Formats: sequence, structure tokens, C-alpha cells
Amino acid sequence: MPNNLGGLLFNYARYPDVVGHGKNTSFSNPYTQTYLNLAGWSDPGNSANGTPALGNAPRQDQNVRGFPYYNEDLSLIKDTHFTEQTYLRFHADAGNIFNRHAFCYGQAAGNTTVWSTPAFGTVSSQCNIPRRLQLAVELFF
Repeated sequence: MPNNLGGLLFNYARYPDVVGHGKNTSFSNPYTQTYLNLAGWSDPGNSANGTPALGNAPRQDQNVRGFPYYNEDLSLIKDTHFTEQTYLRFHADAGNIFNRHAFCYGQAAGNTTVWSTPAFGTVSSQCNIPRRLQLAVELFF
């Protein structure tokens, strides 16, 4: 959450209070639903002496995890010999062959700071590279 604690010693972050589940439990579509649940946290308010209170949320919440990342690559090579030293090589490479998506939310998108933006908890884009195919033919002589 936004840190307005000023110059307090060793204070690099301010955390909210955990009041519910931070992950949207009914999440199924990253393009139409939010991944993080804003109602899972609350502002801890001020302490008795008037300074902003520190919340009870951990730095890394085990209940709020990012998306899994799956990526399979495949290479095929076929050598066809014409003589002992002359041959033709066919080479096929496929990156992310099953075209799996890794969705983005986070620091780059600015969507993980509670109350800092209306886009909190939304998925902003695809983080990985889509399927790529590359073919090559080489003649060795």
C-alpha cells in the first residue's frame, strides 16, 4: 500500500491489514475478471499517537500467488548424407510450442499496490512470447 510513514527508521514499506482472502476465488477469465480481491485487505489506520499504523499483512502472502508458468520448446534435426563429408541438415525449432499464456500483473503493470490505482488486481497483458517456429536448411560440404 502507499507508504506515508515518512522518515521512520528502517521503514521501506507499509502493509495493509489482512481481512479476507486476497485472491479472487471465482477467477477464471483474466480478460474480464480481477485476479486479486480488493476486499481482502484494509487500511490499518493510525496508531494511538497519530502516526500511520503498520498492517498485519506479510510481505509475501502465500495465499496470493502469481500464475503458473509453463513453457515447452521443441527442436528437430535431420541430417541427410550424400557423401561422407557432404550432407544436408534440416533444422526445425518451436518455442512455446503449445502456445501457453503467462499473464502479467505486478510491479511492471502497477496493479499490486492496494488502493493505488483503479486497475488493482487486474491482469494487464501476456508476459511471455507466443509460439514461434523457425526452420533452417544447411548444406555442409
